[in-house]
Order: sequence, then C-alpha cells, then structure tokens
Amino acid sequence: MHGRVKQLRMSFGLDQRGFAEVIGCPVAQVEAWEKRGAVLSAEDLALLERRFGVAPAWLAGEDVPMWGARLLELREWLGAQVKTLVGSKLVTMISATTGERIAYAMGLLNKKDPELFTLEVVACWLGLTAGSTELLLRGELDPGSPVIARASDLTGISERWFRLGPVDLM
Repeated sequence: MHGRVKQLRMSFGLDQRGFAEVIGCPVAQVEAWEKRGAVLSAEDLALLERRFGVAPAWLAGEDVPMWGARLLELREWLGAQVKTLVGSKLVTMISATTGERIAYAMGLLNKKDPELFTLEVVACWLGLTAGSTELLLRGELDPGSPVIARASDLTGISERWFRLGPVDLM
C-alpha cells in the first residue's frame, strides 16, 4: 500500500512536503505511509479520494484502475460539454488561446466539483505552482507542451483540442 501513496504523490510531481500541504496533513504522516508502510485509515483513503480523485481500492493495493469513478464520471461529463459547444460559446472557443481553453475546461470542472478541482489540486495536476496556475487560468500564461499533455490526461480531452479548439471536433 505504501508504494501506492508514493506513486500517487510522484504522479503529481510533488515532494513529501508539497503533498502534505495539499492534503493538509503533517509531513511525518506522509513519511509514515511511504517509508514505514503505515496503513491508511478509512478517513485517509477518503481524504486522498476527495483531493485527487484516486480510487481508494487502488490505494489499498487492489488491482483496479488508479482513478476513481468520481474523476472518470467528471471526465465523461466534461467531454460531453466540450463536444456539444454551440453558438457564441463555440465561436469563443474557436478563437481562444490554448491557455483559455485549459481555463475553460478547468472552470467547468471546478463548477461541477469544487471540492476536487481546487486551485491547489489543479496546479498539481498541471505540474505548476499555484501562482502559475492562477496566471494560466486568467489567460496570462501560455502553457507549454507538458502542461497541455497533463491537462489532456486530467480531462480526457485531446491535446489537439487544447491546441486547435473545437474546429478539431467538426
């Protein structure tokens, strides 16, 4: 089980201190999970599921997909939202920058599930600091390829859509 916590943390590119800050626990607790193999309580499993969308069964060492039903359902919902863009929103997304498209997708996810899609967690997903994520979401930072790839991994929307917009869907 302790290997799974480390794998989750590393998938976000966080050190133990950063991971502890995002989930609101002491660094010593993260160390205990990772190095000493401390068992995750039901509360710990629920916390990690809420903060990262990870499947508790995966964290417990079961042979199931890493991402839980909550995140998978949100990805499916977002994909449907993007595919059904019409009218002025479609025109806006066609002319939007890559950063604006990422901001649009993250904004939809935040409105649908504000507990999971906090600024801190979105920053982790995108591999950015909270400050850089704020700039990106305001359209003041143009994302590079790694950020676009991570946005695609999170949302299930193709990198091509983030780069080219809804024209790609037509």
